[in-house]
Parts: sequence; structure tokens; C-alpha cells
Amino acid sequence: MKATFNRKVLQSAFSIASQASPTSTPKEVLKNVLLTASGPNAYLSASDGENSIRVKVANCEASQGGAVLLPAGRFKSILSTVDSDDIAITVEGTKCKIKAGRSTLELTTIDPDTFPAVAEFKEKEYRVVAGYILKTAIQRTVFSTDVQSSRYALGGVL
Repeated sequence: MKATFNRKVLQSAFSIASQASPTSTPKEVLKNVLLTASGPNAYLSASDGENSIRVKVANCEASQGGAVLLPAGRFKSILSTVDSDDIAITVEGTKCKIKAGRSTLELTTIDPDTFPAVAEFKEKEYRVVAGYILKTAIQRTVFSTDVQSSRYALGGVL
């Protein structure tokens, strides 16, 4: 895989996707974020085993398609410390080279085929709601849940 990204766009998308990646888990593969790229399309996928996030990355230029597992914590700190506008990611086997400006970093990665599949959203009918509106609605509803009941239906919000 060979791909070039705008650092700020990649950093924003990675920040969203990495929220699903747990910091401690018995499955080491879940501590990573899967980056897949082909042509002008790139996606970041993360999962904790139950919840998954898939984010499309804009402004990608992939000369060679492919996939790589990026360690969530380490790559997030790399994105925040480099000062270049563009980041080039090259994957050869288990080595991932990251070039940003004059900085060049190399990471050893895990086989991306071991990462659990994250389903695509293919629904034709859906509603778009701003995040702050959804958050407010949940906060105004969640107070009425029964956290001490053994009946699971009473401990959640539909």
C-alpha cells in the first residue's frame, strides 16, 4: 500500500475511529485501527468486539491499494507531533513507513487479515441528526433508566 493523506483530515478521522479501540483487551488486534485504501477512497475501522466505527477519510491519494493495522495510541501521538501538512504511508509486509515532512518513522504491524470485519452501512432509509442534538436527547432520557433492576430492558434507552 502507498497512500498520501492530509494530516489534519487523517488526524480528525483517526480520532473518531480510535474511540472504538479499547486500551486494554485480551485480543491485541483490537488495540489497532485498520486503514484500508484503494484509489481515492480510504477508510479507518476500529472495534472493541461489540461496537465498531468505520470512518471515510477524505483527500486520499492511494497509488497502491492495501490495508494496514495501525496501533491506536502510538499512531495518534505520531499524528499530533508531526508538523507536515501531508503524510505518506507505505506498507511492505509487516513494516509500515510513515513519512511526514523531514520525519520518517517505521512501525512493525500485525497482519490486517486478523482484524474483525466491520460491516458497511447499506441502509437506504435513514435520518441524519446532529451529534449535539442526539447527545442532548440521550441525556434527557437516560435519567429514567433503572440501573439496579435485573431486567435488561429497563436499564437501557431505545
